[in-house]
Amino acid sequence: MKNFCISIIALLLISCKATQYRTVSIDASKEDVWKVVSRLGDIHNYSALDSASITPPGEAKVGSIVFVTQGKNYGKSEVTFVEPSKTIKTKLIETSWPANYWNESWHLYEDGENTGLKYVIDFQGKGLANLGFPFLKAYNGSDMKKTVNNIKKHIESM
Repeated sequence: MKNFCISIIALLLISCKATQYRTVSIDASKEDVWKVVSRLGDIHNYSALDSASITPPGEAKVGSIVFVTQGKNYGKSEVTFVEPSKTIKTKLIETSWPANYWNESWHLYEDGENTGLKYVIDFQGKGLANLGFPFLKAYNGSDMKKTVNNIKKHIESM
């Protein structure tokens, strides 16, 4: 029994990773959705983040640095890929959160007469924080849903 418990704890500490995504259909053109989504420095207006910024300011470009905070914690990511009006990908470079990696991407696609938006987060916990991984995964999924829905409401009210 002791070996079983040690194995479960070791498994939790090593392999807590997930890829989560949320999608939404927005009654707007790809260009209008891109204008909002590509400004990653404004993402705190739609999510649970306290603040966000992008350097250089404006639209995301390869090499741009995105800095976000939530409470006392922060994350710093680099934009690694941009295909205008279609895709943005970021990769975590530094964080105070217990994460080995936290990579995000935004994908726009045609959805009938609307524009589809898919938000993806690929992440892995770090150390003892993995013991609470199921809660992190549930919270993250809920926040992602709120984020895409808030973006939808914002764009459709413009």
